[in-house]
Amino acid sequence: MDGAEWAQKYVDALSGYGIVNGYEDGTFRPGESISREAFVKMAVMASGKPIVRGADEFADVGADEWYAPYISAAKNMDLIRGRADGTFGVGENISRQDAAVILCAVIKNSGRALPAGENRFADANDIADYAAESAAALSALGVISGNPDGTFNPLGMCTRAEAAKMIYGIMEVIR
Repeated sequence: MDGAEWAQKYVDALSGYGIVNGYEDGTFRPGESISREAFVKMAVMASGKPIVRGADEFADVGADEWYAPYISAAKNMDLIRGRADGTFGVGENISRQDAAVILCAVIKNSGRALPAGENRFADANDIADYAAESAAALSALGVISGNPDGTFNPLGMCTRAEAAKMIYGIMEVIR
């Protein structure tokens, strides 16, 4: 956890729930970006809902891949929509703003209302319209706090440590 000691408690807690795993060499690699499919797996597992598969709808999600049940369940739970070209974005890293949108969908799916918030991030104008409400709500809930310089960095890739903190945060909200 070098450089991300602040995330140790989140990683430990999520590991205890079976939501996060390290690599085969025993490392967690907190500073590495997290893939869209790995983030969705964490979000679905954190929701506490059963993993119910539906039709496999995304052209880039193979039915036999490890992530297929989670992506299918996320689609069924209305946590994700996919892209206009019919793909999910397998193999790509998830942006911070897309992670925020998915986590707010988990909160809504739990039956909890999202608080109205105001984007007070220094780069609030850089947050896409579809993600602005989510970033504000997660900030109001204390799930995200942004970077030390006051930015959210919406297009930045979400690291594994950041994902663990956010997932832990929404679990505190919905449970």
